[in-house]
Amino acid sequence: MILGMSTKVLRDYSLEKTLDILYDTGYQAVELWVDDLLQTELTSQELTKRLEQYGMQKSVHLLTEDLNIASFNEGIRRESIYQQKEGIKRAAEIGAGAVTLHPGRKTAKTKTLEEAWKMQLESIAELADTARQERVRLCVEGMEKLAGEFVQTIDDLKRVLDYCKDSELAVTLDIAHLQTIGDPKQMISQAACLNIGNVHISQATSKKPHFPLFSEEGEINFPDVFQELKQVYDGALIIEGYVSGQGMVIAQESMKWYRKIMEEVDG
Repeated sequence: MILGMSTKVLRDYSLEKTLDILYDTGYQAVELWVDDLLQTELTSQELTKRLEQYGMQKSVHLLTEDLNIASFNEGIRRESIYQQKEGIKRAAEIGAGAVTLHPGRKTAKTKTLEEAWKMQLESIAELADTARQERVRLCVEGMEKLAGEFVQTIDDLKRVLDYCKDSELAVTLDIAHLQTIGDPKQMISQAACLNIGNVHISQATSKKPHFPLFSEEGEINFPDVFQELKQVYDGALIIEGYVSGQGMVIAQESMKWYRKIMEEVDG
């Protein structure tokens, strides 16, 4: 497993500076948020060249704010799908191997959960088709325990994969999200049935996710989690956990933390 970081952790810097920091600190992968791709002054060709020079594995995180692909308001659902498709195409332009998608939420009180699942699955299947055409792997992320979220557990993610029946469709496991709904190690042991395309890591409690990895506020036992994860996954671990003004420190201290933890894991 190689170590990467989300550009959101370093959102206080330009994308160019963020990539410099990650390369200089020893990171081998980066997850670029579509927001950053839309705001950078770098062209797709310039960005791709820089990433290739740094030898960094790249993935993209699609938009999350003010969108809902499971909305019962068809105008909102169609616009949400459209914007996610545009993000997939942008990822393809820079040669990203995978994109992470937040599933939709249930917001309509007058509709049932099964009705919400119907909208969710139809939308994800449509986006998976676009990703296949663009030769990008779509990874549906399991979410945290939060009102409206209903794609959370390993069984929920399996339901998505079973419905779409797309060999290229995968999932993003977020270890901090798993902590809010149960025992991450136990759930990872159940994830062998999934096509895992991406993994997010940050510290968390049962009530709140996304502390820095080295934070003392978290409850996740990462040596145990990594031992279990190695049995089902061999890709990039993407660090999350933004703290205003602390991006550089988090990048540096997280790398030190990871190297120390993996010495313990690898024995």
